[in-house]
Amino acid sequence: RDGKDVLMPNDALTLGYIAGELNRLLTGGRIDRVSMPEADEILLGVYSGGVNYKLDICVNPNNPHINITSAAKPNPAAAPSFCMHLRKHISGGNITGVTQLLCERVINIHIRARNELMDTVCCTLACELMTRYANIILLDGDGIISDSIRHISLDISSKRQLLPNLRYEIPLQQTKLIYSDPGLTAALTAFTGGRLDGYIASIMQGLAPVSISEALFRAGVPADCGAVTAEDAKKITAALIGLHENPASPCAQFDGDAVTDFFASRCGHLDCALREYATVNAAADAYFCNKDRLTRLSARTRAVNQTVKSAVSRAEKKLALLTEKERDCAGLDKHRLFGELLTANLYKIPLKADKITVDNYYDGTQVGIKLDPSLTPSRNAAAYFKRYNKQKKSLEYLIPQIKALREELDYLFSVRESIRLSAEITALDEIEHELSLSGLQKSKTRKAAQPGKNKVRTPPEAEPLKTESDGFVILIGRNNLLNDRLTFKTAAPADLWFHVKDAHGAHVIVVTAGKKVPVSVLLRAAELAAYYSEAHAAGKTPVDYTEKRHLKKLSRPGLVTYADYKTILAEPKGL
Repeated sequence: RDGKDVLMPNDALTLGYIAGELNRLLTGGRIDRVSMPEADEILLGVYSGGVNYKLDICVNPNNPHINITSAAKPNPAAAPSFCMHLRKHISGGNITGVTQLLCERVINIHIRARNELMDTVCCTLACELMTRYANIILLDGDGIISDSIRHISLDISSKRQLLPNLRYEIPLQQTKLIYSDPGLTAALTAFTGGRLDGYIASIMQGLAPVSISEALFRAGVPADCGAVTAEDAKKITAALIGLHENPASPCAQFDGDAVTDFFASRCGHLDCALREYATVNAAADAYFCNKDRLTRLSARTRAVNQTVKSAVSRAEKKLALLTEKERDCAGLDKHRLFGELLTANLYKIPLKADKITVDNYYDGTQVGIKLDPSLTPSRNAAAYFKRYNKQKKSLEYLIPQIKALREELDYLFSVRESIRLSAEITALDEIEHELSLSGLQKSKTRKAAQPGKNKVRTPPEAEPLKTESDGFVILIGRNNLLNDRLTFKTAAPADLWFHVKDAHGAHVIVVTAGKKVPVSVLLRAAELAAYYSEAHAAGKTPVDYTEKRHLKKLSRPGLVTYADYKTILAEPKGL
C-alpha cells in the first residue's frame, strides 16, 4: 500500500498516547486563559512547568481532536455563553490529571478550582471526540453536568441527554474486546476466513483500520490469510499490546508542505516517506492545523458563495422582469406617432371605425392605425398619447434600475471571483465584511464596548500576495477591499497597475520605486494578473496596465476606471 488511501487514525489508540502526553505536560498546570475561537472549539491557556501551553479542544463533527497547538487562534469580540461559563468555573484552576476512558475516544481533564465563596472544588472537563456525537461537558465533583458546548435534549436523543443539572452518563460503551482482554487470543483463533483486518475490526474496539494493518504487519500475518493459527494469534495479540504500550514514535505523512496523515507509532506497512516528531501532540498539531484550516475554509467558502449565489439569483430575476417591461415599452414612439397622426386626421375618421389608414407626413408612407370603435376619434388619439406618456414614465424608472442591476451583477461576479481566490479565513472574513457594507448580508461584526461609545470591530485585513521579479516587488490583491487598499493606499502614483481585460480579477501592482520596468517584469505581472482572474484557465489573455495615477475609484469596492493604458498578451501563470 502507498498510504494514499489510509485514513488518519484518530482512534482511541492514538488518543491514549495524546492523553498520556497531556497528563505528563499539564498536570499541576494553571489554566490562565479560556477562549472559543469557533463555536465548536475551546482553547485553554495552561501554564505548566515554566511553559505556556495552548490546549486545543475541537468538537467539529468532521474534525474532532484534542492536542497542544502552536497555531494562533482568533479571539471573538464577544465570548459565547459556554466560554463565559468555563471562565467562571475553571479559570485560575489547576489541572490535576488527564485521563482516557479505557479504549474510548473520551478524554477527561480533571481540575481543582475555587468557587465564588473561594472554596476549593473539583470538576472535570469531559471531551467526547466521537465525530457527530462530539461534545465538551463540564462536570462538578459529583458528576452533575454544569454545562456543555452542545445541549442534547430528549427531542434530540431518547437514549442520552446532556443538559445542565442532569447526572452525566458516560457514552454507551461497546461490548467489543480491548487489547488487554485475556480472551483476545482465543477470539483471534476463531477466525474462519475472509479479511482478517475486517474481522479484527468487528471484534475489537478503539482501533482504526491503519492501526490494525500495522499490527498485522508487525505480527507477520497477511490480512487475507485463510485461518489464524494459535501461534499467529499470539503474535497478533503481542503486536496489539505493543501498539498500546510501547513508547510512541510519532510521525506524519506529507503531500508537499501539507500533512495528510499522522501516526502515534511509525507504520512499517506504509510504503511512503514519513517525518518524525518529538511528540504525538506535535504530529497531531501539524495535521489538525492544516485539516482544520481546510475544513473551516471549505465551510466558510460554501456559506459565502451561497450568499453571493442568492444575491445573483435575486438580481437576475429582477433584471429579467424589468427587461421584459422595457421590451413592452419599446413601441412608445409608435404610440406618440399614432396619436399625432390621428389628431391631424380627425376630420377623416368616421365614427365607430376600428381601423384607419393615414399618410405619415414624416416619411411620406401610409400607416394603418387600430381604433377602439367605442371611442370617438379624439378619444382614440388621446388614448395613444396616454399610452405613450405612461411608457415614457416607465422607461424613466426602468432604465436607471436596469443599469443599477447590471452594475450590481457585475460587482457580484467580482465578489464571486474574490471567493475563488481566497485561500485563508481572514480573506473570507473580509469578503463577508464587504458584503455587509454593501447591504447584501447582515453584519457579523459585533460591537466592542468602549468607554462612552461603541465601535464596530472589523475583521483583520487580509494581506496581498507578494513576489519579486528581477528585483521589482509585485503585489497581488485577492478581494475587492484588498484591491482598493493595494491600489489607492499602498501603490505610489508611478507604480504600475495590471488587470485582466474585460473580466474580473485581482489588482496587480508593480512597485517601480522610480525605476524603469523591464519587459520581463511587465510580462510576469501580466501573467499573474491573468492567473488570478476569471481567465485563469484560458490561453493567452489580454491584460491592461497603466500607472496608478491614471486610475479613478468607483463607488463599488474594487471597481475602477482607467486611461492612458497599454495592453499585453500573457499566459496565466501563478506564483
